[in-house]
Amino acid sequence: HFGSSHFSTSRVLARHIPARASSCIADSVGHVWDFRAMAAPKVSLKAKLLLASVLAWVAGFTDVISFLDFHSYASMMTGNLIQLARFGSDTNLHGWSVDEESAMPTAVFIILIITVNMLGIVTYHAAEATYKYGTTLIAPIGVVLVGAFEFTLYMGWNIAPARFQVFPLTFIFGIQNAMSMAGAVGCPTSLCTGHVGVLAGAVQKLLAGQRAKIPIDKFAVSLAIILAFLLGAVSGQLAVRYTVESDFRQFLLLPAVVLLAVAMVVDDKLSTEEEEETPRPASLGSFAPLVTQP
Repeated sequence: HFGSSHFSTSRVLARHIPARASSCIADSVGHVWDFRAMAAPKVSLKAKLLLASVLAWVAGFTDVISFLDFHSYASMMTGNLIQLARFGSDTNLHGWSVDEESAMPTAVFIILIITVNMLGIVTYHAAEATYKYGTTLIAPIGVVLVGAFEFTLYMGWNIAPARFQVFPLTFIFGIQNAMSMAGAVGCPTSLCTGHVGVLAGAVQKLLAGQRAKIPIDKFAVSLAIILAFLLGAVSGQLAVRYTVESDFRQFLLLPAVVLLAVAMVVDDKLSTEEEEETPRPASLGSFAPLVTQP
């Protein structure tokens, strides 16, 4: 039987079983369940564009601030791996010596960022496998952690180095990265390399007179992500520049994290089927008999 975890089983199956695959599955005791009502709902292009743009804007905004303030990236682990290679291999950079800004060696600091980001990915999949609206459940984590950290800095409570703000931030971006791939958008929203490739492929088909072969929806989503990420990065740079002497300087990340939490809830709503919460036994006359082991 599916038991108490039927929400997680049904949702995982709904997201990962191809739409054209068999809609009926037999469990270990011979019961046959019909999952057609639990297929992942179709998300409109307009909704995808809006959600992808918000997620990409937040990623660009926070990565610029993370780079300027913490000399690391909150969402781009490729950049952190490059930094780890630099500080871990070049003795002139003293990457294995304790850095006063982070109270630990820079190389160790970067390793922890990558580890915490991976923890965010694991948390997302665990939440999705346990609860129907798992993403909604964990969405406030980043707001609470980042907000609390920025408040302590504003109050002058030196509980931890300011650079440690990147840890809760990269945790929530680990969740975002996993959600972007498995959720309503269906592609990365914090990296632009693949999206640039999509645009280049579209240009190639256009020049070759194969306009009909251009995947318009995919092209539109990639273009929206690139433009929103760029706009977010510009916004982050300007926010840092014009809040240097303002009290708001301590709270630059909080609005972005709140926006990210809202986007996560919206994504969860769009990518979760609501029509039927539990699998129902399929009618034997609605499909070809399935052979199951006794």
